[in-house]
Amino acid sequence: MLQEMDVESYLGVCLKDAAGKAVGLMAVMSAKPLPNIEATQTMLNIFAARASAELERKQAEEKLRISEERYREVVESQADLVCRYRPDGTLTFVNEAYCRFFGRPREKIIGRKFLEFLPEGTRAAAMEFIAKLQKDRCPVEVEHEVILPDGSIGWQHWVDYAIVGSDGQVTEFQGIGRDITDRKKVEEANLKLAHAARLAMIGELTAVVAHELSQPLTAIHYNSRAAEMMLMKSKPPVLKELRDIVADIRMDNQRASESVRRMRTLLRRQHLEWQPLELPELVKEVLKMTSAEAVRRRVDIKMEQTAAIPPVTGDRVHLQQVMLNLILNGMDAMADTPDSDRRLSIRIGTDGDGRVEVAVTDAGRGISPEKLPRIFESFYTTKKDGMGLGLSIAKSIIDAHQGRIWAENEEKGGATFRFTLPAASEGEQKSGTL
Repeated sequence: MLQEMDVESYLGVCLKDAAGKAVGLMAVMSAKPLPNIEATQTMLNIFAARASAELERKQAEEKLRISEERYREVVESQADLVCRYRPDGTLTFVNEAYCRFFGRPREKIIGRKFLEFLPEGTRAAAMEFIAKLQKDRCPVEVEHEVILPDGSIGWQHWVDYAIVGSDGQVTEFQGIGRDITDRKKVEEANLKLAHAARLAMIGELTAVVAHELSQPLTAIHYNSRAAEMMLMKSKPPVLKELRDIVADIRMDNQRASESVRRMRTLLRRQHLEWQPLELPELVKEVLKMTSAEAVRRRVDIKMEQTAAIPPVTGDRVHLQQVMLNLILNGMDAMADTPDSDRRLSIRIGTDGDGRVEVAVTDAGRGISPEKLPRIFESFYTTKKDGMGLGLSIAKSIIDAHQGRIWAENEEKGGATFRFTLPAASEGEQKSGTL
């Protein structure tokens, strides 16, 4: 080839990248002898170094371009929403799914702050979330409200993480999200249903409420009358007896106030509020609510517990609702049982995996085998006048607490309803929702 080109002299230098790998060749060719080979080689080395750097840069740019194209192909094919934004919330990239969700073309979204798509009352919290994301630099999950294209409010679930530049500074954030509006609506419906079930149970306990209030109020009335008579007839008044009467009035007032507080708590509709709970104490509170009903139905209730029971993390009101339902169901199951045999046993302990277990056992007829597998289904009931919601709601509450609930028949008759909950150290993630 050189002969055909009439080349008489040739000088070549290998082009290498930063790692020393050969990426090309730079050569000088002449139809005459090179006059100063050393000078020519020095100059060629300088140009070769520049050419190597430029070639490496172009190769890097091409790799980056190919990588970005592949990234966009993958991102655009996703059903999930994908976006990138700066620390001030300005969107720098959104995929097609994001555009479809908000009903806007990409050019009408890029450059705007994603805060515009959030209800005004939640924007300050969103900026706090970004600040935490920038500080911690690890993926964070969040659920928040969002303004839908029709102006209504929906919900989204996002996993966001910081993108760190070569200088170690956070340049952008990327988020991957999905629409959870339907799930939130189901949760809200479940909360309303659970509230309605609590109202129904309190309706069944109307006699209990009246009894719990009438006793202390009657005692207050007679104690106050006795104090009045003592003040009118005793000269000087008998202070010790008066102090005892006032102390009784104060205690009876506390009893009445506590009864009202427990009932108001159960009647209030609320979302799950996670807190450390001692299950034995919670069960005792429910037994106080049902004590008068147990006397009326002539049911003997016994509670047993092991020595050491770890606390659980849960919602007090909703777990009280589960216990109230199981206790009332146990009483209902013994409607045809002779009075002397009406015993309800509540046992609290731990299972083999260290979870807290509660078992409620009645002395009724048990559950027929064909009905047992469906006992927790919605609107399925074994009672003549039942709604079929109590056990279904109880299951949804235990599921939300990352627990398990089931029923089984006893060999000697009767049925046992059990549920387990993770100990507080196990359930700290608090992810359960109704």
